Amino acid sequence: MRRVPLIAAGIAIAGGLGLAFALPAGAVVGQASPPVAAVQVQSPGVLQARGAAVAVPVLVVCSPGDTGFLSLSLTQRVGSDIASGSGFTQFSCTGSLQIVDVTVTANGKAFRKGTANAHAELTVCDFTCSTATDTRTIEITNKG
Repeated sequence: MRRVPLIAAGIAIAGGLGLAFALPAGAVVGQASPPVAAVQVQSPGVLQARGAAVAVPVLVVCSPGDTGFLSLSLTQRVGSDIASGSGFTQFSCTGSLQIVDVTVTANGKAFRKGTANAHAELTVCDFTCSTATDTRTIEITNKG
């Protein structure tokens, strides 16, 4: 089981509180409010199929009942070349912090152990859509 960093939990809670205080009060706020979306790429990613792909955990939070669309791209220097790839998944939002694993498939050059640049984009939709992004350096390992 992965441990969610306290910083991520604090950010999500603070963001939720900030959003709650920023929105107008009233019975129809839920119907008129944009969906809540927050995303943070986690480390490490785990090599799959000898570097043909990397499974990357991503921490997300979004409004319960909404549908989340999560895309992730990785770029890594491998010798004098660049390994890169992307992955996508769709999931149901719970309203709580949740880990969504995204499998990133290499486009040509295989990934290897080491560091990589990860960029995640979360789009959450009900009647309207909201987007959140996160870019950071992660470790890629052989095991999770």
